[in-house]
Amino acid sequence: MTSNLTVLMPIIGEGEFLADCLASISPPLLKLDATLLIIDDGISNNCLQLIKAFSANHNVKCIKNSGRGIVDALNTGLSLVETEYVARMDSDDLMCPDRLAKQVERLNGDVDLVAVGGQAVKIDHEGIVLGLIRFPVGFKSIQNQIHNRNCMCHPATMFRLSALKRIEGYRKFYETAEDFDLFLRLVEIGKLDNIQIPAIKYRIHAHQVSIKKSEKQYLASCAALIAAKNRRLGIVEISNRFLTIEEWKNSKIKHKGRDYNLKYAQKLELLIQLKARQNRKFSRILFIAFFMIINQTRFLRIIRQKIIYLRGKFYRKVARIT
Repeated sequence: MTSNLTVLMPIIGEGEFLADCLASISPPLLKLDATLLIIDDGISNNCLQLIKAFSANHNVKCIKNSGRGIVDALNTGLSLVETEYVARMDSDDLMCPDRLAKQVERLNGDVDLVAVGGQAVKIDHEGIVLGLIRFPVGFKSIQNQIHNRNCMCHPATMFRLSALKRIEGYRKFYETAEDFDLFLRLVEIGKLDNIQIPAIKYRIHAHQVSIKKSEKQYLASCAALIAAKNRRLGIVEISNRFLTIEEWKNSKIKHKGRDYNLKYAQKLELLIQLKARQNRKFSRILFIAFFMIINQTRFLRIIRQKIIYLRGKFYRKVARIT
């Protein structure tokens, strides 16, 4: 039986985590007899050797692309997909075993669904679990939140190919936030949802786009939100008025009375202040712990005096009330 699913994975560079990624994809790929479509956007010979070895036991297509960036690579991939469903995957993440089967089941069960994502387990470059990234479950919940934040994990999402073609795929103007722009357009033609279980293990490392290009990504996300509002109001989108995000950033367009450069700087300042407060709190905890270890008797005496003081303060307050 021919599978109705393609896993789309663009790769660029050395593919440091590619071997682990392919190992995680193998069981669900074989279970569903799905195709892995790799878009080679400029990868090393080592990556090519890994892909060749993986192709011996799996249905793999590796297509050479022009190396013009992630949006071009994704659109090249979409133009080659022939199955009803297409699932996204990044070469530095790990796929959870039940992800593909659960998402196919959801799409088969609801013809109005255009995309299904999932939860993500956050891991570091060594694969150590750092926590869970939660995304809202249920179309209504996503619909209520998506104009404030991205409610879908892009590399953990499976799409209906017909829906992606209907909105003409990814747009270069919003590169680094091309996924957010895509979801904002998809929610206008159908329903989005997330499965409740983790779909991927999402790797945090220094070479990520979200880390290396954080300002551009923030500005592109803001532009995508404004474009969505433009469409709702029936006016011209940002991407039809400017050639690039840089040109838009340097224009006089403002948001709620403040330009985006200032808003971004303020956001960074708040993050820095939050980090500083966390560091101070952590330092105080370490100091107290150290003080307890080296001078337990004195520490207990201080605690006892504090308790006596607070108890006396409480009784004096009660006496005033009565």
